[in-house]
Amino acid sequence: MGHRKQVRHYHEPGHLHEFTFSCYQRRPLLTNDDWRGRLARTLDTAGEEYRFQLVAFLFMPEHVQLLTYPLDESPTSAAIWPESSSRSQSRSKTCSSRTGPGCSRS
Repeated sequence: MGHRKQVRHYHEPGHLHEFTFSCYQRRPLLTNDDWRGRLARTLDTAGEEYRFQLVAFLFMPEHVQLLTYPLDESPTSAAIWPESSSRSQSRSKTCSSRTGPGCSRS
């Protein structure tokens, strides 16, 4: 089993929060405009539901970086991580049955 970095997280009210996460198996899944659009809509929905504002974002083929501003005192990570985990699992099922862009690992 690989070693994971132990990072301390601080969730201070009024501070911006930065998130970086990789696509499933570091596959270049975000090369398709439809998939990037789906991710953007999911982030918009999560922002409304969990009360955070997306300040900046960067979609790269294999990873995503987000800068968020919480609109209340609950940690933004409660919104992001469940969403990204369920989306990753959903995407891996899609890729297992499809040979579209980003689904094959080279």
